[in-house]
Amino acid sequence: MNDTGIGTKLTSSNLSPAFFNVISSYFSGYKTGKSSVNARGYHAELSAAIDAFFQDRPHCDPETGLTDLLLRMNFNTSPFIAFYQSKLQAAVDAIPDASLRLAAIADKATKLRKSPLSSRACCPGRPSVRESALETLHELFVNTLVCGLFQPVRDEPGTKLALNFSVAQLALFVKLQADEGLFRACSVTQLLKFTVRNYRSKRQDDFSYRTLSKEYYGANQVTAAVVRDLLVRMVARIDRNFFP
Repeated sequence: MNDTGIGTKLTSSNLSPAFFNVISSYFSGYKTGKSSVNARGYHAELSAAIDAFFQDRPHCDPETGLTDLLLRMNFNTSPFIAFYQSKLQAAVDAIPDASLRLAAIADKATKLRKSPLSSRACCPGRPSVRESALETLHELFVNTLVCGLFQPVRDEPGTKLALNFSVAQLALFVKLQADEGLFRACSVTQLLKFTVRNYRSKRQDDFSYRTLSKEYYGANQVTAAVVRDLLVRMVARIDRNFFP
């Protein structure tokens, strides 16, 4: 690391190896003579901000404080964006309840939109850290919404999760997800058998694989209209939470 003073402070701060590498890779790769005016200006601002952090930081976890600082400084390097996306994923995964996950994701997105952001970016021309983080939260929100709807019941063997769908609507909804590649390493037969085993429709506690398969391949416009209405409402919810 070229900035030995900052390097010493980072090394003594008990940072995780992943986070330490994110910062050290930037300082190690920085070359004063070959850098643009913007890069030199950003480097000076970032170095000063990190120095100030170590001088005035409150009694808090240094990695959390430095992460917040890099967010404010729009430190939009690929390693930091990947690190922060992983951090968001881990935080969401740690929440077991789907409804609490959705609330936490929406709250985090609101805070990110309201948080200060430097007008100078570390990597001009790339999406800002905020944009990348909001995109990740958007994906997590959609995945949580879909997985919450299709979460099998495990606490009570033999029970099925009731859905507010007819068999035809459920079949089309499942097909749309399969067509978009949501399910990995899963054949249509496996997917339909799983659905029959774990869910019941709005009117039928039990429906057969044959019935579901017929609807899977034979959806009509009336069924599509109902499913489309649900998807429109889901998109509207995302817009309200993430793009007000």
